[in-house]
Amino acid sequence: EVDCDKLERVDGCAFQQCKFRRISLPHAKMIERWAFYENDALTEMELPEVNQIQLSAFCDAASLRRIAIPLKADLFDREPDSDDSDIDDEEEMEASVFNGCDSLVQVDLVGGIHDTISSLYLDRWRNEMNKEIRHINLVLPSISSDEKTAIIRWWLASVSRKIEHYK
Repeated sequence: EVDCDKLERVDGCAFQQCKFRRISLPHAKMIERWAFYENDALTEMELPEVNQIQLSAFCDAASLRRIAIPLKADLFDREPDSDDSDIDDEEEMEASVFNGCDSLVQVDLVGGIHDTISSLYLDRWRNEMNKEIRHINLVLPSISSDEKTAIIRWWLASVSRKIEHYK
């Protein structure tokens, strides 16, 4: 297990092929492309203050089962469009944050979201928000790794919209 308390930016390939199982990056703001590429031992990741995770950051981290992230609708780089002029090749066009992360089955939201939900006025609103948050962990086990980033991105946006509506 590794705790990188002061690390704020994880550069590309920084932890490529490392052999630790769990890492906590409590103050990391940016996770660059390929930062955890082919990190086969990594099973858990904690990123409570991350602002951006770039494409392919966890590519082929086949053992990654759980990631804890804050609720940010724009957390991931956008997926490249097929007509993007700055896409070098077809492989990059198909890139996503969690390609090859077949074991990823749990995304936990961290930060103030749970306090916000508990302060909602109606029980029905709180129950609906908690159900929406749990939904991702019901879906992830049944989808392929190349779809996980898009599903998580959609879910983050959906939870963000609903919490703003209730607030």
